[in-house]
Amino acid sequence: MDRQHPGPNPAGAHGHHDGAPRYCRRGFPFLGWKPSRTPPPETSHDVPDRPDHRHLLGHRPRNGPGVPRPRWNVVATMRNPHTEQELTSLDNVLVTRLDVTDQTSIDDAVASTVAKFGGIDVLVNNAGYGAYGPLEAFTTSRIRKQFDTNVIGLLATTQAVLPHLRANRSGSVVNISSIGGRVAFPLGSLYHGTKFAVEGISESLHYELAPLGIKVKIVEPGAIATDFTGRSLDFANDESLTDYQPTVRKVYAGFEKVLTTAAPPAAVADVIVTAVTDGTDQLRYTAGDDAKAALSSRATTDDTVIAGVKAQFTL
Repeated sequence: MDRQHPGPNPAGAHGHHDGAPRYCRRGFPFLGWKPSRTPPPETSHDVPDRPDHRHLLGHRPRNGPGVPRPRWNVVATMRNPHTEQELTSLDNVLVTRLDVTDQTSIDDAVASTVAKFGGIDVLVNNAGYGAYGPLEAFTTSRIRKQFDTNVIGLLATTQAVLPHLRANRSGSVVNISSIGGRVAFPLGSLYHGTKFAVEGISESLHYELAPLGIKVKIVEPGAIATDFTGRSLDFANDESLTDYQPTVRKVYAGFEKVLTTAAPPAAVADVIVTAVTDGTDQLRYTAGDDAKAALSSRATTDDTVIAGVKAQFTL
C-alpha cells in the first residue's frame, strides 16, 4: 500500500468487492467484503473464474528523515483494472493488474510499484472470497481454488514484497483475516480453514520478520456493509444432500440477523490506518463491534463458544 488514501463473510468473513472501491474517511480505498444479502438456501451460486482480487501496495513519501507527508502513494491492484475509473483520476494512485493466483502478475505489479514510487512501505493482503456450504457439495477443484486464492495467493504476494521491505529494514505487512479466523461458523469449513491459516501464518511471520524491522499486522473485521454475494461468494448446496438442508436454512436465517448490524467500510479502513501508523508491535486489530464481542467470547472455554454459536443459529 502506498499511503494516500489509505473487509467477514457470512461468518464475519471479509474480502473484496467487484465494484469501484469505496472511499473512507481517511482516503484509503476499502478492499473488503461482507454479504449484503444471502442467496436462496436451495440454490448453488458459483463464483466466476476467481473474483476480482484487490491489494494495496504502499510507499510513503518523506519530507526528510523519518518525517512522513500527510498522504501516501497508493498502488491499487485488481484483476481487471480497465474497469476502474474512480481511482485512475488520482495523481498519487497507480492502478495496475494483479491476480494472486498468477505469479507473473504479482511480480509485474511489484515491479511497477517500485518503478513508479521508488519503493514499498506497506502491503495490504486483502484478496479473497468465501466458499460456503456443506463440505460434501464442493468438488476438489473448488476446494483448491479457495485455498489457492485466500492462502497461497497471500503467501506468494508477501514473498514478492519482502525483499523490498528487508532492504529498507522497515515496513508493514497487513493481512486481512476475519473474526472467522478465530471463531468458526457452520457451513464455512473451507472459508474458515483459510482464515485460520492466515492467522497462523501471520503470527509466525510476526516473530520471523521483527528482527528485520518489518511489522506484521492482522486485521479481523466482523460484518461489513459491502457487496459480498455478487462475485465474492462461492456457495455450494446440493439439494440431493437432504440431511444438510435444515442446517442450510437455519444458518442463512442467522446470517440475515447479523447483516442488519453490519459496520460501514470506513470501520475497516480506519483500523488499517491505525495498524500501519501506531508504531507499536501489536499483532491483532478488530474492526466492528460485532467482531469485538465475538472475539471477547473466544477467551472463554470452547464449550461456552460452541454453545453460543449453536444458539445463534438455533442448531
